[in-house]
Amino acid sequence: MRPELEAALRRNPKDEASWAVFGDLLAGEGDSRGELIALEQRMASTERPFERQVLEHQALELSTRERRRWLGALADSGDVEVVWHRGFAVEATIHRRVPRNLGLLLASPTGALLHTLRLPRLESCKRLPTHLAGREILHLELRNPGSSDFSALASLASLRSLTIAQAQVEDLAAFATLPALEIAIANMRDFQAPGSKAVVLVTDGSIGCVDDQAAALQEAVSMLDHAREVDGIATYVVGIAPSSNTAKQQLAAMAVAGGGAPDYFQSDDASALVAALDEVVQGSYANSCLLEFDQAPSWPELTAVEVAGQSWAQVGSCADEDGWVWANDAMTRMQLCNAACDALLDTHSVHVEFHCEPG
Repeated sequence: MRPELEAALRRNPKDEASWAVFGDLLAGEGDSRGELIALEQRMASTERPFERQVLEHQALELSTRERRRWLGALADSGDVEVVWHRGFAVEATIHRRVPRNLGLLLASPTGALLHTLRLPRLESCKRLPTHLAGREILHLELRNPGSSDFSALASLASLRSLTIAQAQVEDLAAFATLPALEIAIANMRDFQAPGSKAVVLVTDGSIGCVDDQAAALQEAVSMLDHAREVDGIATYVVGIAPSSNTAKQQLAAMAVAGGGAPDYFQSDDASALVAALDEVVQGSYANSCLLEFDQAPSWPELTAVEVAGQSWAQVGSCADEDGWVWANDAMTRMQLCNAACDALLDTHSVHVEFHCEPG
């Protein structure tokens, strides 16, 4: 259970239900972080200012007392700075002895939720993927690295952002459209969740550092077509200021093969990029099982959902039940689960009624 909870909290640090279960698990193991989680959840839920102040003081006192123990051998090294969240290091800056200190941090429970890593003086990137094997690092920052070859980092499939500063870049071919697309589709193929799947490809249109652009485009189109037809993964294409006809033709071909939209979305500046991504999100709803409402029901327990002539009940989780769940606390977003979702994707029709108590 613990690995699943840690993975859920890395993906969504605001998942309070998972935090509550995780806190109970830690408390049962005698880990003081369980007490800290309980204090902070009580602090967030109370409406009484004095009680909140007392809980805040207790949480601060506990974390101040325990942090050295949580860091273990790293506490006195001076080599590592961390950003804390409920007793876990969610961000870390490692100044020296990167392999040793990174290994210690990742091997300890304190590093279980680490999502951002900053390495100001990394000598070489070649072994970094090995050190991070099995870990979902989302953001990586390298400053003044001792190497100019960053191609090894392309294998870090979980990365959402990579920042490289004060460096001479020798080869970024591994980050070109084709290998990046291959990694994204492979990850989405393995991702298990209710509803349809989609990939958003944001690119300038050029396939990348290859000699035969036509062959590379054909490979990309075949990959996108296979993902759509066999794996059920749609791809939406966003072009960043494409300047040549070749780039525009590549974008159009990939958009058609991806099947997310009839054409690619063009973005020439930051505001256009935001608008394009918003269009992608809105368009994806046609292929998803997520329903949006303008307002929440007055009596949520009287909500009725019908798909394909069948009524579906609210369920506790989409993990293994057929029906629907509220997808946000405001109850303005509904997720259809499993068989109900399949029925919606087959019929593209759903009927939702918000009933009220008489009188």
